[in-house]
Amino acid sequence: MTGEALLDVRAVSRQFEGFWAVRGVSFTVPQHQIAGLIGPNGAGKTTLFNVVTRYLPPSGGEIYFAGTRLDTLPTYSAPGLGLVRTFQISRVFSRMTVLENMLFAAPGQVGEGLLGALLAPRRVARQEKELRERAMDLLRYFRLDHMAQNYAGALSGGQRKLLEMARALMLNPRMLLLDEPMAGVNPALKEQLLDYILDLRSKGITFLLIEHDIDMIMRICDRILVMAQGELIADGTPDQVRRDPRVIDAYLGASQ
Repeated sequence: MTGEALLDVRAVSRQFEGFWAVRGVSFTVPQHQIAGLIGPNGAGKTTLFNVVTRYLPPSGGEIYFAGTRLDTLPTYSAPGLGLVRTFQISRVFSRMTVLENMLFAAPGQVGEGLLGALLAPRRVARQEKELRERAMDLLRYFRLDHMAQNYAGALSGGQRKLLEMARALMLNPRMLLLDEPMAGVNPALKEQLLDYILDLRSKGITFLLIEHDIDMIMRICDRILVMAQGELIADGTPDQVRRDPRVIDAYLGASQ
């Protein structure tokens, strides 16, 4: 299932006013793998996500995605290369419909520019039709198509999670970074999300996800990265990580 590294993080650090939130973290994620990132609160997981996806510049280190050095590129470059993330608190446009949320995410829309709209109206119309069809296909996949014309603000927390994942797929990602996708989700929807992640992996998408539900992480991930106090303290299979004394100590405060 796995191949060569798609994401390659090399000695990445991030400092805030003298405090090292992330320090010297290195790891790779091969293609078609589901990797989990866990650790106690304040371990630096979300900061690492923010650095990898260019929401924050690193204080040191290098980040490569699909062979391209990412940390030297503009902040908007990651999605264009196929590296897309979601957030711990779903970010939907509440006053736009579900379908409008989907279309907003679509890249390279010819009609966004005045010249494109004036000089290539047929091309614009054709692209808009294709994008609407793709958006509706994704909404059907996530069982949200019946809510396409509803305002996104009316969705439940779980439905917003599904919409955010569907919207991320509008960008044709090679890799998805999911920040606590199961947070605030009921058990039935949690199982659905697990099924979606596994199915999307079978379709070629690579995953790195932050999650506090350790049982879920152990079930779904090929390997697990563990952070504590800004550093990577373990990297291995679920069985290896489960038995690692450093991981036990990080979570429980004392080795067992």
